[in-house]
Amino acid sequence: MLGFPLFRAQDSASSRLFALKDHDQESIGQMVIVEQQGVYQDFLRAFFNTRSNQLVEVAPELLNQALEKQKMWVWSFHSAAKQRAFMPTLEKCTFGQVIMLGSAQSLWICLPSPTEWMQTAETKRRYWRDYQELFCT
Repeated sequence: MLGFPLFRAQDSASSRLFALKDHDQESIGQMVIVEQQGVYQDFLRAFFNTRSNQLVEVAPELLNQALEKQKMWVWSFHSAAKQRAFMPTLEKCTFGQVIMLGSAQSLWICLPSPTEWMQTAETKRRYWRDYQELFCT
């Protein structure tokens, strides 16, 4: 079992953290981490089929608290290099892999950064196919 990949203060300079909320602004136990330089909120809203008020930016400390206190889905959209730098314990994880973390049985999902996702029509099709196989079957 891997330990928690604690979100440190210095990570907030290169990453942004969002919480997903339902229509009543209640947490649904899912968070999204993306690279700071290319936050594609339209892409994220389409990916999670949410409205803008359901994708709420939150403080980094909230991720650590959420991982420690409850079962949590964390969607990590990072380039391969950023993923390794951000979370060295998951260096050998492949994109699309789901990893269980800690005693709270939180799940960490490694996904490409939106920039990588959108490189070509072929890679976009491949990633969506992989996504559907992982989460929709």
